[in-house]
Amino acid sequence: MPWDSIECHPTTRETIVSILSQGRFRGTFLLYGPPGAGQASVARAIAKSLVCQEREADFCGQCRLCKGVEEHTYADVFELYPWEDWSKPERKGQDYSVDHIREMQKQAQIQPYQGDHRIFILHEAHRLNLASANCLLKILEEPNTHTIFLLVTDNHASLLPTILSRCQKIRLAPLPIGGLSQRLAEDRPKDEAETLARAAGGLPEQAQYLIESDYLRRRDEIMEIVERVRKEESYIGEAVNGLAGKKDSLREIFKILLSLLRDGSLAASGMTGPYLNADRKNEIERIWSGDQAETIVAGFEKTLDAIEGLDRNLNPSLLLTDLFLALRAGG
Repeated sequence: MPWDSIECHPTTRETIVSILSQGRFRGTFLLYGPPGAGQASVARAIAKSLVCQEREADFCGQCRLCKGVEEHTYADVFELYPWEDWSKPERKGQDYSVDHIREMQKQAQIQPYQGDHRIFILHEAHRLNLASANCLLKILEEPNTHTIFLLVTDNHASLLPTILSRCQKIRLAPLPIGGLSQRLAEDRPKDEAETLARAAGGLPEQAQYLIESDYLRRRDEIMEIVERVRKEESYIGEAVNGLAGKKDSLREIFKILLSLLRDGSLAASGMTGPYLNADRKNEIERIWSGDQAETIVAGFEKTLDAIEGLDRNLNPSLLLTDLFLALRAGG
């Protein structure tokens, strides 16, 4: 899997390959961006590029060294997670402990076994608490020439400014919707691929999560509920009872509904798109076409109110009832 196969923004890819080709991958790098932008995949690709002997400023993905990085058996590449504490394996904390970082420091002082570098990938680097962050800072202030640190995060603002100042920063931006859609269309119909790319906001790992969690099927179920609510007022109670117990997924349900309402506004106004749910354009037009814009706006606002209500721990049944009544007003 060479760099051309890594799903990240073309500008980001060009920047990384340029740094690799100039031999400037030294010290500490911060890989940051929104959740699902592919930070972990990019970090591993960098590690493979630094150890692979088959390609220059790239990696083959097939050699023993590349496979060693992928399978976590390469002796000089380490991946750290806050819940897998090297100092106390039984510890399952949410933050990196000071002892965890000290254990990493011990490994960083050892000369490489197989290559020129010892590479440390700190996943969820924002989970460094104050004590462990200060411990890491001491390591970064006096780095060994053979160590490379890759800090991976989707919340870089939580890192200490003093740590940020010692990092070379690589931002992973969302992919262009068209580019991600084209890649997803290799395995599914074009309209479905476009819907997934838009729902993921151009984030490749988020798109993969949506696929694995059967997003399109769940979206279709919500659309069926909305259509039936608008036709049958008596169905509201059944719909509320069916969804109120799914408290952990209600926020996601409401976000899906927002996308359907946004498309509904296009259908009601006679506009052609682009639809967020391109693969269900005909069904959306059937549900919303000819409706009053005020009804759809009211439904949109009620959905936003419902999301806010979840944050305030309001009764889910009441939130759903108010929302469905708003949708029903124009049905």
